[in-house]
Amino acid sequence: MPLIFDIALTHIAGRGRQTLVAVIGVAVGVGFSIAMAALMQGGQDDFVRQLVDTMPHVDITDEQRT
Repeated sequence: MPLIFDIALTHIAGRGRQTLVAVIGVAVGVGFSIAMAALMQGGQDDFVRQLVDTMPHVDITDEQRT
């Protein structure tokens, strides 16, 4: 095993609690980021759907009666 991996494993294994806290912190951060991205995408999709439902694509008018 290369020296750099040996040093890395020594520090990771030697500081188990610190490593666990760091891994949990990263996992929570990534999970929160994914949840917020999904929430924003869902909100945007809902906004576009409501906008299209309330505004017609085509507006037909009678020019003689206006």
